[in-house]
Amino acid sequence: MKSPRFWLLTSLALIVCHTSYASQIQEPLSAEWLAEDYKSIELIPLLASPTPLTVQRIRDILGVGDDGEEEDLGFGASTFDIAKCHGYTTLYVEGFVFRGTIGFYKVGVRASRERWPRIRKHVIDLWKQNHGPDFTESDDGLIHTETSDDVFLRYKSAVSAELGEMKSAEIPDELKKSFDYLTSPIANRAFGDRDGEIAISALVQAQRVDLIENVLRGFNPSGRVYAALALLKLSKKNELVLSANTISTIAKVSNLDIAIRTVSGCIVSSRTANEIINEPDNSEPQTFE
Repeated sequence: MKSPRFWLLTSLALIVCHTSYASQIQEPLSAEWLAEDYKSIELIPLLASPTPLTVQRIRDILGVGDDGEEEDLGFGASTFDIAKCHGYTTLYVEGFVFRGTIGFYKVGVRASRERWPRIRKHVIDLWKQNHGPDFTESDDGLIHTETSDDVFLRYKSAVSAELGEMKSAEIPDELKKSFDYLTSPIANRAFGDRDGEIAISALVQAQRVDLIENVLRGFNPSGRVYAALALLKLSKKNELVLSANTISTIAKVSNLDIAIRTVSGCIVSSRTANEIINEPDNSEPQTFE
């Protein structure tokens, strides 16, 4: 039988937890922080302007200088991720650029998932009052995206001219997500991340060498390395005979001078495809001239 003291301490603990939780819920929103959020949302129409934007123009609008991240995809393309924190929210813009022209961008406002339910009405009302563009709502904010198919097509043509065209292949529904993740220029931003490993494993387990070879000629630097390693390992295990064309494409991918972000546990670094492919743990040493 529990002692009276046990029940007393348990009751006090429950009261303290309930009081602490209730105080967090009932804590009034800061007018000063909300004012900062309102100022940031007033910038949305500028960031979603029909006037062609540049990365520098986005930086100027946000007032962030050189803050943010840019990643070289090679072939004249890059991605960017620029953000600025305000009161309860962060205003951010992510995008894809090919030869100076933005082909995709996502502008959004996000907050913590705990805060968003409390401020969402304020943010949505102000977004609309400032004549912001159409948006979708996520668990933590609002998002507006725009895409120029023409820019993406020109980038894909540049890649295909060097690495060769993808072959026609049927992609079953259960593999489409993995294939798209490994070939999209705006996904799979690092080699060694869990999602990338899962995606390439799905193609290998399905024995879809044709799709892996298409990833090798795809539009994502990390995806191409995943594909090259998968094909080399299948060849090493005598489960696949690589064609001369595939060997040539692996050589081209290996020799691309593109810094690829790599993740190993908590360590993040940048290496070339050649450095990754020639790691002893990845495959037998390969030399591509």
